[in-house]
Amino acid sequence: MRNHPARDDSGSQQETRETSLSLLRRLKMSTEDKVAWSRLNRLYAPVVLYRCKRANLSLADAEDVIQETFRTVYMKIETFERRHKHSFRMWLKTITDHKIGDAYKRLNKQARAEGGTEANLRLEQQPDLAATDESEAEECSLVLQQAIELAQERFEPRSIDAFLRVVVHGQTVKSVAEDLGMTPNAVHVAKSKILTFLRQELDVEVD
Repeated sequence: MRNHPARDDSGSQQETRETSLSLLRRLKMSTEDKVAWSRLNRLYAPVVLYRCKRANLSLADAEDVIQETFRTVYMKIETFERRHKHSFRMWLKTITDHKIGDAYKRLNKQARAEGGTEANLRLEQQPDLAATDESEAEECSLVLQQAIELAQERFEPRSIDAFLRVVVHGQTVKSVAEDLGMTPNAVHVAKSKILTFLRQELDVEVD
């Protein structure tokens, strides 16, 4: 990843184009924005891999699906329109599932060419990838984990700790401030800045 601005939780650092535009807006403006593509891959490749694992694909086949999925995203990102929160993940999921289907078609063709009842039966039993509460929660969690890793490159460790305790683990601002030796206002500021980074720069929704 290219160099990032120095960590600064004071809010005094002048924002640049690279860090102020949302991730998806940057990609729609320029498909050659390497930093934005790197962020997109870090955020969502684990989600694609998770769906491949649900489909019982091998690691090699999953890597092919990831490559083909992001190639399609690259080609079609300008046509994407956000309609509601998590809509990019839904769009990505649709593309991923199509690529998984293509992978199964190739595997079935190979199995039939090679022969073998066991292989054919296994490949014809492609898992149902319909969303469940568990799979939705896992996908959201995977994106959030990657987003936090990106935030760690921008914000001080104590600010990240305060954010996680308050937003993710549901602790009170007062108790977090006491534990970390911060003022309640400093905790609020850290939470606000990191939420802004996640939502406005990475386009990641945090409930």
